[in-house]
Amino acid sequence: MTPRLVFWECLNCEEEFIKKNCFAGGKYCATDSGNSRLSGQEIILEDLRQMCIYKQAYYQDDDRQMFWDYMKIVHQECDSKLNEECSMFFGHKKV
Repeated sequence: MTPRLVFWECLNCEEEFIKKNCFAGGKYCATDSGNSRLSGQEIILEDLRQMCIYKQAYYQDDDRQMFWDYMKIVHQECDSKLNEECSMFFGHKKV
């Protein structure tokens, strides 16, 4: 299993959309229609945190359970506020 991140380019989107849901002026965008409380930028940053933890767990530490523990705990505790602070607090506290 390898996580896949879904981003798209939207250089011609409205400026407000780009500010909320994109990085690099619309080069990397995301949205989540199932949870409108999260911006695309929050989704992208959490996806990148997950990829880093996955690579650490699967390739450096050979502790694959670390990734799955993070996914379970952080998504239970931080579902509507997936941000660095919540991720770091629950991810490091319990994993």
